[in-house]
Amino acid sequence: MPQRRPLEPIDANSRVKKELTPTQRARISAYRDVGLTHQQIGAKIFRAPTTIASTLRQNPQRIDFQSLERSGRPPALTRHQKRLILRIIRKNPTITYAALKLEADVTVHRNTLYHLFKEEGITNWLAKKRPLLTPEVVVKRLQWCKKYKDWTWTEWSKIIFSDECSLERGSGARRLWVFRTPHQKWDKDMIQPFKKGKDISVMIWGAIYGNGRSDIVIMDRDPDSEKSGYTANSYLTVLRDQIPRTYQPGMTFMQDNARIHTAKKIKNWFTNEGIVVLDWPPYSPDLNPIEHLWAALKQWICEHHPELSDMGKSEEAYQRLFQAIREGWEAIGQEVINDLIKSMDTRVNTVLAAKGWYTRF
Repeated sequence: MPQRRPLEPIDANSRVKKELTPTQRARISAYRDVGLTHQQIGAKIFRAPTTIASTLRQNPQRIDFQSLERSGRPPALTRHQKRLILRIIRKNPTITYAALKLEADVTVHRNTLYHLFKEEGITNWLAKKRPLLTPEVVVKRLQWCKKYKDWTWTEWSKIIFSDECSLERGSGARRLWVFRTPHQKWDKDMIQPFKKGKDISVMIWGAIYGNGRSDIVIMDRDPDSEKSGYTANSYLTVLRDQIPRTYQPGMTFMQDNARIHTAKKIKNWFTNEGIVVLDWPPYSPDLNPIEHLWAALKQWICEHHPELSDMGKSEEAYQRLFQAIREGWEAIGQEVINDLIKSMDTRVNTVLAAKGWYTRF
């Protein structure tokens, strides 16, 4: 009866046709040196004679019986093609994948380009939206920041930063993240629906300063304007009501260069009231710290007053929205406002570093 070959111990981590170790290759070479055949060596280490033959054939090319480098799959892109692709996107960062492949004359899959960019630390981002800056505006922004770059909390805390914001019901809803499989992508429970069309909205005005804030004001439309919109008259009503409550000698009022702010009647009112107005560079919402409060206010309203979304467009809905806006404004902590005003130093220096161009704020 033929003798059965003893079985090797089973290794839970072993692979089928596991690669020989340097020690096993050295043993094969030693067995061959003492005259054993391929079959005899294979029986000792439980490998096929063909494996023994190929190992002995390649051993002279190895260093200390280590594995040889494998050629592997040829790269999808040559070094020249990679350099060309990187040169193209640096020259034209808004180019599409399709146009990029056409210009570089390559037919690789989009994922190949993605991995190339990832190796270089480049990602195809959705471009951020910012007000259009012209070279003339950039110069003004740069000059303004140079003028105020040495200001500290002492000076910035005495500035009354003001702004208007159009607040639409539901506009502060956070994006919904869900745990799902790829097949659940369009399940109704995995969708964040939104209402189509314009919802009810109001124009609000507010102002902040060191250790204080104004009331939040729901602005009135001007019935005498062509389209019953918001005009300098609407703004003047707000100023007459709020400035006497906030402005004190030694303070300076800040407003941007919106048309209703620069109207002659507004300038005359400030002059007549003896109120100092800060010169402000055009198209610079990134320098106004109050801008960041609007997103916080909208989010607070959505989280604390979800019932608003089901109230239709009735007068009651408007009144409930007005109340929610006032509650949200008061709910914002004063420390948040102070931190925003303290960020003026960073904002100014960021614009200086960007040479007057766009910033992260």
